[in-house]
Amino acid sequence: MNIFYQIISLSVPLLFLGLGGLISEFAGRVAIFLEGAINLGAFFCFLFTVKTGNAFLGYFTAVILCTLIFYFSALFIENSNINPFIFSLGLNLFCTGAISFMSAVFFGTRGVLTHSAFYFDSAKIRMITTIFALIITFLFFLFIFCTKKGLYLRICAGDKDFLEDRGISTKKIRILSWGAAAFFAGSAGCIFSLRLNSFVPGISSGTGWLA
Repeated sequence: MNIFYQIISLSVPLLFLGLGGLISEFAGRVAIFLEGAINLGAFFCFLFTVKTGNAFLGYFTAVILCTLIFYFSALFIENSNINPFIFSLGLNLFCTGAISFMSAVFFGTRGVLTHSAFYFDSAKIRMITTIFALIITFLFFLFIFCTKKGLYLRICAGDKDFLEDRGISTKKIRILSWGAAAFFAGSAGCIFSLRLNSFVPGISSGTGWLA
């Protein structure tokens, strides 16, 4: 049982990333930006936790900001003729530059960030994040397989015309899918930083590309 818990616990960030990649794949708009969103979520989590002194507030602020940034990015793409693949790659570069700039502005360094307000009990954080991830995953699959909107999402990529003929906006589904993917990627980034008790540039270590 202990080994099973350890495996699940270590897999939590990858679980979130898998869900983010899955939901964007269902919608037919692959989220190439996951790598950047992980790093951005991790940095925002560190920044707002240090500034507020509250890890929960730091986490929720981070994921909300990540969700909004990529939601509006998707909205911009859908209302223009921009190539979404190229734009996603650009978002990854943007996140790298933005993190470096904000790190220098707020903390005076572009390297590893540590702070006394960002130090937690590793076992407790691991347990909390694992339970949270399992609850979110359960709710995600309930939505996907037990609701009408979940059905629309699952068939969006393959049966776009079917949905459009029935007055269902696949454009809206694609936009929301990017927001959801950013939520999961930002959450993964927060978990990485909380478990490390620090922010490390490139904390994603390529996991966003593999998601």
